[in-house]
Amino acid sequence: MGQTSEKPGLSPVYVLAVLAIGVFIAQLDATIFVPALNTVVSEFNTSYEWVVWSVTIYMLAFTVTMPLAGKIADLYGRKRLYILGVALFCIGSLACGLAWDIPSLLVFRVIQAIGGGMILPAALSEIGAVVPEKSRGMAMGIMMAINAVAAIIGPNLGGFLVEHFGWRYVFYINPPIGILAILLALRFTETYGHEKHSIDFPGAAMLGGFLLTLMLGVIRLSSLPLSDITVFPLFVIAAILLISLVLFERKAKEPILSIPLLARPEVLAVNFAALAFGFCFFSIVLYVPSYSQMVLGLGIQDSGSILTPLTVSVLVMAILGGRLADKIGIRFVLLAGAIVTCGALFAMAYALSGTLVLAIILLIMGIGVGFSMGSFQSLTLALVPPNMKGSASGIVNTFMNMGGIIGPTIGSYYISGGTKKLEALMASMSTHAGSGMSSGMPAGGTGSPDMESMMAQALQDIMGPAFQDIFVLSAIVSVGVVILIGYVVVRGYFSARTEMQETETA
Repeated sequence: MGQTSEKPGLSPVYVLAVLAIGVFIAQLDATIFVPALNTVVSEFNTSYEWVVWSVTIYMLAFTVTMPLAGKIADLYGRKRLYILGVALFCIGSLACGLAWDIPSLLVFRVIQAIGGGMILPAALSEIGAVVPEKSRGMAMGIMMAINAVAAIIGPNLGGFLVEHFGWRYVFYINPPIGILAILLALRFTETYGHEKHSIDFPGAAMLGGFLLTLMLGVIRLSSLPLSDITVFPLFVIAAILLISLVLFERKAKEPILSIPLLARPEVLAVNFAALAFGFCFFSIVLYVPSYSQMVLGLGIQDSGSILTPLTVSVLVMAILGGRLADKIGIRFVLLAGAIVTCGALFAMAYALSGTLVLAIILLIMGIGVGFSMGSFQSLTLALVPPNMKGSASGIVNTFMNMGGIIGPTIGSYYISGGTKKLEALMASMSTHAGSGMSSGMPAGGTGSPDMESMMAQALQDIMGPAFQDIFVLSAIVSVGVVILIGYVVVRGYFSARTEMQETETA
């Protein structure tokens, strides 16, 4: 594993705390920007679906970078990669705050995400090198919990910053924190891995290309029919890249997606369940704050705070879920989490009637998410032999992040349809009535109270169904999570019975 000690007097707790700072800010920026989406639409005079890209493009670059970063850390030094990742993340953050239009913001978000994608693998690798083996599992668990909590509280913090300081401060808060993390990390002793890794750059390029062309296809589809010459080829290219990825990864020395691992039915089921879970979870985290602003009429800060019940519930239930897994097994905990999450999503899709009901649904959903979030990786590791655990440890996060990219991207298709109806309605009203509307999404009405009331009603009547379509789709996808995890539970039950019978007859 390389060096296993730090400088004299440098405790593992210190190392863990410093690493946690970087991990927290990197994951935080996956969602902290969400409450600012409507504001940026107005300021940059652009459409909502392109602003959503500022979230999904971050996750795409983050997802592609992560599997490579762990191996790069072993080759070139974990401390070095952690500091480089934090520094690049801070540079990208500062540039995002200075962005002058959507293209510049997207480019800077990619830079930020590449840095962020280096941080977690470098941190986990460093933990494996310097934390004593008896405490390593707990340390890894703490780091993954911080990773999950950061994504959930992002909208809360983002709403506060946007409301009181402006959307650019969502990014300006990162450099001071990142500089602190770098200064503290300079005390680390450099560590390396003994094994020489083969880095799967072609696999990463194909995975990133597949997700990017799929996202572009969905964006184009929101404004053009599938038969349009600029739409259909994108989906064809995405399919070719996906097939090429699978074929290439079967022969790659150290693939970004291990095909032999995914050839195991239970592992494949868990990972596709993680993808579907990521689809649902990130769709809710991304679109509920916007729904709260546009349909429920909440302010920017309140729309971010609407996710607080989800945050609190996840924190509590993640701890209880871990203890419960020790008693009844991780399969049943994950299945219970999937069922509760599915039920909450159907309630959101068909029984949502106001802020209080939404808060209750999110509180219940947090139970399911808390049980599920860390269980996917634990179950995957439990399903594979020791020689495959290294490949299995990162693949679940890759699949979940892929779902987190695909879900919000498809959601933007529904939002785009709603905004086009809204634009048509506003165009039919007087110039005064439409003066409060920005391109693609209203930022708040101006003019007489009657006109503002008409705009608010238009938002509810047109955008409400668009958001409901997203919630319905998420609920349907969540059924797939229940089915896939149910399959794993049933298969595990019969496998255990077979082993027991063979033992008795032996």
